[in-house]
Amino acid sequence: PAQGGLKPFMALGLNFVSGFSVLFGVCIMLSAEPGNFSTGMMLAYGAGVYLEIACTDCMSRVHEFATTIPLRLAAFLLFCIGAVAIGLVLLDHEHCSAGGGHDGHNHP
Repeated sequence: PAQGGLKPFMALGLNFVSGFSVLFGVCIMLSAEPGNFSTGMMLAYGAGVYLEIACTDCMSRVHEFATTIPLRLAAFLLFCIGAVAIGLVLLDHEHCSAGGGHDGHNHP
């Protein structure tokens, strides 16, 4: 499909620049040694980006192809199952507990 109307070479180049900017951001975050609040805010921002992509890009395609109510409900149910699955993984995730145990993590 002609999403964005870009030629393949230009699309690949822009995708590379976008991906490299992520690596650049990771290097900055790792060198800055952010606190828990800053790390949480960055993770929340990243989650918001994923949610925005899911709601605007993916769900608009679902809306286009799922023309009946049962298909739309099924698509919404699958979206909810995916969101809950990701949430359950994150719900019980503890990096370094308040007790100070690092459990094999190689950082102070």
